[in-house]
Amino acid sequence: MKLAHLTLTLLLVGSVLTITQLKAEPETQQTKTTKLHVEGAWAKPNYGPNGAAYFTLINKNTRARHLIGAASKLSKRVELHTHTHEEGVMKMRKLKAPVTIEPGTKITFAPAGHHVMLFALEKKLKEGDELPLTLIFQDGSKQDITAKVRKGAANNEKHRGSHH
Repeated sequence: MKLAHLTLTLLLVGSVLTITQLKAEPETQQTKTTKLHVEGAWAKPNYGPNGAAYFTLINKNTRARHLIGAASKLSKRVELHTHTHEEGVMKMRKLKAPVTIEPGTKITFAPAGHHVMLFALEKKLKEGDELPLTLIFQDGSKQDITAKVRKGAANNEKHRGSHH
């Protein structure tokens, strides 16, 4: 009788642990994707084969997130870029390290700063079009977003020159 009682108790404890683990796993996955918010995603109309996209990433998670890349079904190659000032000249460079968004912070991808560079676009992007993008994170998660194609938002953007 004691052996049967012990076996039943172990089975019940094992079942509770299994149910708890199964329940916790989806919450962890949900936390990975729902607490990183993307706002204001937009892309410039392109006048050549390449384009650029911009957005703000907001990390409401409790851990840092690390953006390592992006993809788009409309572009043959997509890279994360930034602008740097070297000897008085603004230059565009591919980012070599992940873009880290610490908990409770945000980072903005904007003209003359970090941006998503799209090479060999399959079509000309016109105002009103939508550009599908997939953000790729170091932990293997991905987040699909849509960038609305529109002219630049900054009033002084036209003075910076546009090579995208």
